[in-house]
Amino acid sequence: MRGTGKLQSEAHDLKSRFTTQHMASSETGPANDDTRDADVARGGLFMTLAEECRLERSTPKLYHALMAFSTYSPTGHKLFDLARRRNFLFNEKKDLGAGGVYRSANGGLRNTVETDRDNSIGQNMAVLPHEIQHGVQAATGADRMFTSWNGRSFMKQKLGMEAGAVVAQIRVAYEMKMCGNPDAWDSLLNTTNTDGDTDRVLQSYAALAKGFEARYIDAWKDGAEHEDAMAKAGSRTHQNYFGTAMLRDIYGTIALRDYLKAVMKDAFADQPATTQFDEDHARLQCKLPDGSDMVGEARLPRTDDELFGANKKLRQAYDAVELVRIKKSNETDMDGYREALAEAKRDRNPYLAIDFREVMRKLAEDGNGTDLLKVMDELAEAGDKAKLEMKPPKFAVKPRPKPQPKG
Repeated sequence: MRGTGKLQSEAHDLKSRFTTQHMASSETGPANDDTRDADVARGGLFMTLAEECRLERSTPKLYHALMAFSTYSPTGHKLFDLARRRNFLFNEKKDLGAGGVYRSANGGLRNTVETDRDNSIGQNMAVLPHEIQHGVQAATGADRMFTSWNGRSFMKQKLGMEAGAVVAQIRVAYEMKMCGNPDAWDSLLNTTNTDGDTDRVLQSYAALAKGFEARYIDAWKDGAEHEDAMAKAGSRTHQNYFGTAMLRDIYGTIALRDYLKAVMKDAFADQPATTQFDEDHARLQCKLPDGSDMVGEARLPRTDDELFGANKKLRQAYDAVELVRIKKSNETDMDGYREALAEAKRDRNPYLAIDFREVMRKLAEDGNGTDLLKVMDELAEAGDKAKLEMKPPKFAVKPRPKPQPKG
């Protein structure tokens, strides 16, 4: 393909450099076990990329995945280099609950990346670029939320973070495939979970990967060079992510939980929402460590139909929390609140009467794994039941008998 010669040449140079560095680091032998105290201070098994021997010995699947995507993908190498320069800490964890997790701050540690211990090397190759891209977003400030945003901007920001990370992992996997290592790509196309069942979340990621490849091929057929075709494919994937119902509902609910917590903790300091998440911010979420763009454009949903799709319940939940935000902002003119409340009533929003302090209490009790919409549904249902029980029963009134004439 046009322009791929440079890609393959870069990959060849990376392989040569990797072989030389790997041989040099291997000659130093395994890390000294006297470093245990330092390990504990740093969080146990967390290791930096400078500790190559310890990584290989302690977490071989994670180590070989890191070496592979940094060797076969120029994009992967940029991510790897950022993780090395910023001393990212890596670890494996049993039953992580996800393929991988990045945390900018983790119990006193910074820039930690964990992968599930049961991941294959191919799965780690696909997961690690995604998590490191979240680190890029944190480094550039693309992960920031603003108090001038409303709930819908919080949702777009959360979806944009994930969309940017997904573009990174698919781009790396596709470059690896083009340079002779299809393991990460094959992992992305796999739709079967560890129980052997078809997984809807995995199906969503597989569809995004296929869409990326289809757009790349179309752009190449239209005469685009490799980098331009990759950017067009990245733009398509970014847009498709916002339209993927399964992922949109998952991360839209997570964003709602974060927004609700901020509203209830008065994090907005009585400030009404005046600005919104925009395309420039979305593009920032898709930048690589060297400042290059992975997308040609970053189109965002412009209407509620585009943002929420058919999920009316999620939209109504956002509207209910927004009403709390508007009321707490203590605006001198309450016309905006009254209009929003009237619209929510016309929409028959079921969450208007629930006590969000009770929602917060349940979230604190059950942790972040709590199904927020389920909690809101239960409280709304309990409120409706209480209203019915408070209504006085209706008794049939017997007509008074007519007086009978005497005599």
